[in-house]
Amino acid sequence: MRVTGEGYPSSRIIGDVTAVRINRILILLGFLGLFVAGILSLEKALDIQIPCGTGGGCAKVANDPSGYWFGVPVAYYGAIGYLVLAALATVRGLNGIRATRPLVTFGLLVSGIGAGASLYLQYVALGVLKATCVWCLASAAIMLTTFVLHVL
Repeated sequence: MRVTGEGYPSSRIIGDVTAVRINRILILLGFLGLFVAGILSLEKALDIQIPCGTGGGCAKVANDPSGYWFGVPVAYYGAIGYLVLAALATVRGLNGIRATRPLVTFGLLVSGIGAGASLYLQYVALGVLKATCVWCLASAAIMLTTFVLHVL
């Protein structure tokens, strides 16, 4: 274990990438995911159409029954998930990496559930509905990256 210039204990994970740097990336991904899920949530809450490129894939995906779980738009679950992940990473950054192992484990659990849900929803969108929603793809990429970084 070594101490970085910021005073946080960290260990080498992959080459020069440290736990502190990975946590900074997780903070960024959490807030980026919150932005994407927030846009998708606003689309539902305000009943508006968001820009989605050509083909109308976002509307097709958003209006499909698979876009709702227990009557609640899936985007709302995503927004909550990203809010939790951003908060966990922020707390880890403020408290130092060493003392926050339970937060990493919880982040792994949340991002794992999110990644699994994202993969399923992308299967439905691309495989079943034959529709491409760029916002949904962006969210899936963010969540999968977040999960991979938690595994490291």
